[in-house]
Amino acid sequence: RYAEIGDLVQRSPGELVSSLIESRFGRAISRIRQEIKGVCLSKPMATELKADVGGAALKVIRRYLDASED
Repeated sequence: RYAEIGDLVQRSPGELVSSLIESRFGRAISRIRQEIKGVCLSKPMATELKADVGGAALKVIRRYLDASED
């Protein structure tokens, strides 16, 4: 449903993701859930980050929710 948000984020690095969602999709963000955990880099992630395979990294997942939790 929001597949294009990644492109919008890359084109607008100084803009908050929540603001991009609100302006593009007309959804008022009322809450952000964030999960942070330690991971070891897989080969594809390490290549993208120019880091060592198996190196330590943080994985951050954010969920932007409107008032209906959608």
